[in-house]
Amino acid sequence: MNRVLSADEAMAWGLVNRVVAPEELAATVDEIARQLARGPTLAFAAVKRLLLSSDDEDLEQQMKHESASIVQMSRSHDGLAGVKAFKDKVEPSFTGS
Repeated sequence: MNRVLSADEAMAWGLVNRVVAPEELAATVDEIARQLARGPTLAFAAVKRLLLSSDDEDLEQQMKHESASIVQMSRSHDGLAGVKAFKDKVEPSFTGS
């Protein structure tokens, strides 16, 4: 029998990582969207493509796709900026390229 989980149950079961009051929802969504937009969007897109293709590929083919994606991301402006920021212990500045 199906039932709706409470927010507390969803949190306890690890289905969500945050629960906010209804009046805080819009501001929380806004902040998360801003954080994602400031992040490595090129890498986010690559991960999404890999996840979407994973159902249709065998493990060997998926690993080849992942390896190619890692190489591609490491050569991108954002990949280089991320490594440099990590090395310099500063906040990275991503451009989506």
